[in-house]
Amino acid sequence: MLGLLKQHLIPWLQALLKDRGKLQAWEEQIDKCPPFPGLYRLTNYLSSVKQRNGKEMRNLARYLLASLAPVLKPPSISAHDPADIKILRASRKLLEIVLLTQQRFHSTTSLRYLKDAITEFHNVKDIFGSRCHFNFPKMHLLSHIEEAIIQHGSMDNWTTDVSEALHGACKDAYRSSN
Repeated sequence: MLGLLKQHLIPWLQALLKDRGKLQAWEEQIDKCPPFPGLYRLTNYLSSVKQRNGKEMRNLARYLLASLAPVLKPPSISAHDPADIKILRASRKLLEIVLLTQQRFHSTTSLRYLKDAITEFHNVKDIFGSRCHFNFPKMHLLSHIEEAIIQHGSMDNWTTDVSEALHGACKDAYRSSN
């Protein structure tokens, strides 16, 4: 589900914030995030990096809202733009979906939270505008995610992290053999 962040949410946010003149401020806010044990710091701005691995995307997800909120809701301004609030809500809900699906164990309560997050995201996703279509496989998967988790267990069974981690070792072995 990290693909929703990497291939969709981040580009949507970049386009929206660029149109609103806030992209540079968001990238600077990400750069200002203090170091924290266990948190991998992103050293390059989002717009200059074309490819990120799963570990980097998980770390970005950990502080995406914390870096986005000050840009969209500066504390010095009393009246907030409703569109900025909607951008935050849509981003938060999609991030909740990604994080909830990564849980190793689910209960009826966590599945209810997931279903509510999906419903709320669909209610506010129009903020991303006409440049975004929502007819792609991972978005469709959200309509079936609850029943898939009930039938097959947690989504960590479907991850590609192991093969991604082994890919580098395979490439090194291949290069050394030829």
